[in-house]
Amino acid sequence: MVKLRTEGKIGDTVAMVSVADGFGIDLSGAARPALAKANFKLAYDKTYPVGTQDLSPIVNEVKALNPDVFIAFSYPPDTLGLTEQARIASFNPKIFYTGVGTAFPLFKQKFGANAQGVMGIGGWSGDSAPIKDYLARHKASAANGAEPDRWASAVTYASLQMLQQAIERVGKIDREAVIKDLQTGTFDTIIGKGKFENNLPTKYWWVGQWQDGEFYGVAPATNEGARTPVIPKPAWKAP
Repeated sequence: MVKLRTEGKIGDTVAMVSVADGFGIDLSGAARPALAKANFKLAYDKTYPVGTQDLSPIVNEVKALNPDVFIAFSYPPDTLGLTEQARIASFNPKIFYTGVGTAFPLFKQKFGANAQGVMGIGGWSGDSAPIKDYLARHKASAANGAEPDRWASAVTYASLQMLQQAIERVGKIDREAVIKDLQTGTFDTIIGKGKFENNLPTKYWWVGQWQDGEFYGVAPATNEGARTPVIPKPAWKAP
């Protein structure tokens, strides 16, 4: 957002909503000081209860403020509901970012062309050969040809690849030796080279964006395969 503002593609007003549960509380709690430090103006900051059915009042309040950026730390039902209400209300900020569920195939199925430009948590390197192969194999293995989500699915699969490679390198099921190899080794996975630092993974996509039917990772921009974000978000189309 700082880079986009410097380039003159967005202004500095942000509207933020979050689900009143651990996920929303933690992320909004981290976002407030980060936005303030980056000199963004938080024009709207409200939570909503888990299970809220009617999100139109929130969307209408936010639309009246005309922010450059809309951020929702939302769960899947809310992600779908906020997106649909934004479309109905013709609320189309330059950045429209929603939470869990944006990376799901269901999002693309529900919104079709209106998914274009929507940002959310997750993403993957959709042009990479290993990801394309994983997508094809996932669809082939599913009874109904279902696609994987573009966030946790590939990361989970990569973690299993790392475990497999650690066992193969150790040569047997030796828990301590396998753990040591996982802690110190480098692994070839479908999401690229994998390595732990302080027992934590080092490569994540925090921001993805639907572009031409695929949910590409756009940030961190230093990640291999990062796409340039489409800004401003295209206008909503009639359903």
